[in-house]
Amino acid sequence: MAGDVDEAIEAGRQALAEAQALDLSELTGVTAANLCAAFLAAGRLEEARAAAAEAVQPVWRSGQGAYLSNHLALLGALCGHAAEAAQLLGYADAYCAAHHEGRQPNEAHLAEQAATAAATALGAAELARLRTTGKRLDDAAALALARRIAAPDGPPPAAPAMPLPSAMASAPSAPSAR
Repeated sequence: MAGDVDEAIEAGRQALAEAQALDLSELTGVTAANLCAAFLAAGRLEEARAAAAEAVQPVWRSGQGAYLSNHLALLGALCGHAAEAAQLLGYADAYCAAHHEGRQPNEAHLAEQAATAAATALGAAELARLRTTGKRLDDAAALALARRIAAPDGPPPAAPAMPLPSAMASAPSAPSAR
């Protein structure tokens, strides 16, 4: 399935349906996060938002919100929430630093794309300032930003400001696979 976004989306949809049928909240959240990454890779922002909305609560409840923050940051940066995106990048930065671990490759790629898109919208200095602010967010404040980005009644997604390479979906990151 490496590099095939359509296959990643289909597999993600099947896995999500199975997790939901089994009523496994954490697995549903992780699977929805993976599906969000695949939709982002395909440039299908409204579907990415719907998957993110499904993922937010169970992922945060399981203590893995920092990993989903990378997904949400890219979605936010592409959908008119660049300030929130920058803060969620900072939140994830702080989590990684506190736990002495780096982002997984797909998370790093999402974060890099989010930073580029947010810098385009905000400017480099404002991105840096908001990312620093995000490093001081507690889980509840980060969750509020995540919900704002994933909200189905938010501003309509804009066309991606930059190409979203399909390689990103080759192995969507799993927030709780740590």
